[in-house]
Amino acid sequence: MFNKFLDPDGYQLPRLAQLGPQIGIEVQRLAALTLAQVATEVMTGAFKPDYTPGDGIVGLGTIADYFLPNYGAERNGDVTTYQEYELRDLLAEALQLLEQARLLRSAYGYNGGHGWVTTRLGREALASGTVLSRLEHVAA
Repeated sequence: MFNKFLDPDGYQLPRLAQLGPQIGIEVQRLAALTLAQVATEVMTGAFKPDYTPGDGIVGLGTIADYFLPNYGAERNGDVTTYQEYELRDLLAEALQLLEQARLLRSAYGYNGGHGWVTTRLGREALASGTVLSRLEHVAA
């Protein structure tokens, strides 16, 4: 994930466009898991059991950052790697399962952005540590 504190100008860390091989390793790791296991990692990494109304939505890019190594600022000419597309596809499948299990719901921001927010059921599953068991029931 981009780390402004370690690299305030964004020039010492490698750019995301340069991290295809490292992202590919993470994609292989996630692809070896069941969909319920990937979704559990998404839920427990990107979402919290706390709830503050209007706190905002979590977009796919933010979720992907939980699975990416630290990276620096983007520069002109940078392109999205094939591996980053693969990662986002895997995460999108996991998000679909989380919606089917009613742990997340799709949401749109006032600025038109799209993302996800936890449901009461999702926050309860996070607090009780039962995310995986709820997902395995739905994925079966």
